[in-house]
Amino acid sequence: MVLHRILLALAGMLAFATAALADNADTCSDDNAEAAARAEACTILIRSGKYRGNHLAAVHNNRAIAYRRQNDLTRALADYNEAVRLNPRYDKAYYNRALLWATRGSPAQAIEDYGKAITINPRFADALNNRGLLWQAKGDAEKALADFDEAVRINPRMAKAFFNRGIVYAGKGDLEHAIADYTEAIRLDANDADAYVNRGNVWQRQQAYDRAIADYAEALRRHPNDADLYFNRGNAYRLKGEQDKAMADYDAAIRLAPSNVEPYNNRALVWLARRDYDRAISDADEAIRVDPKYVRALLTRGEAWQRKGDTERAREDYRKALDLKPSDDLRQAAETALRSLDQKQ
Repeated sequence: MVLHRILLALAGMLAFATAALADNADTCSDDNAEAAARAEACTILIRSGKYRGNHLAAVHNNRAIAYRRQNDLTRALADYNEAVRLNPRYDKAYYNRALLWATRGSPAQAIEDYGKAITINPRFADALNNRGLLWQAKGDAEKALADFDEAVRINPRMAKAFFNRGIVYAGKGDLEHAIADYTEAIRLDANDADAYVNRGNVWQRQQAYDRAIADYAEALRRHPNDADLYFNRGNAYRLKGEQDKAMADYDAAIRLAPSNVEPYNNRALVWLARRDYDRAISDADEAIRVDPKYVRALLTRGEAWQRKGDTERAREDYRKALDLKPSDDLRQAAETALRSLDQKQ
């Protein structure tokens, strides 16, 4: 009888241990679990000695995800390394390690790991999309396009790949393809405010200001407190010649983000168009106060001084702009302005 009771007790303990292990397995594999609890559950599974090969690789991958969410990148990397050692065909572990490399600012390693994941699983659309982003950041538009093309071929409902490809097309000056991709991204995800903004920017480049304004309005409907959206729409109104509406949007942009210099400068451009040179100078002054190296504001203020007839102050601003060694277009603008002053002497 005593022996029987002992055997029953052991059976109960084994059942409890098995149930506890199952609970830890659930937590370890749960992407919605709290990171610390998930890491601990995975650790218990690893120490149990009951997992081998590909199953153990999956546990290390899951723990690495938990560590990464805790920003413990060193331990996360160690687990991803162990996962791919245990299972060299583990595409998701390579993908996750690539995400970590990108977070650590190591794009070459990230591209290599995305490549391994894609080699193992050629239909891994997320890996193609993410590698495309890295090619794009490196300035290799053709490789980026190739990856985005393949991503949308594999998954035609991948809105972010259309969006990303649209950025590349816009950068290449292929505005029609950019608009087509942003339009498809919006069709697939109507709440993507960034797609409306980017399509609006392309419309603006094509001088289709009404369409740009409509897209910015859609973006603002989703993010009504975004200063940049008011600034962009203000630009479209200004370029269209609707100065009052442009002024209202620049006012809103400044109210929401008073440390941004661009709205001050562009509101100064509206004052210039209205021939209110003192207010133009005041707004340019504020932009320069916030950022003394903001060349556009120096050029705007110089123009305001020039129109007021104060050629010496205008010349001073143009020369300050040149001293800052600006981009070619701004340098040419400053040089042209100085020449115009010399010709009037």
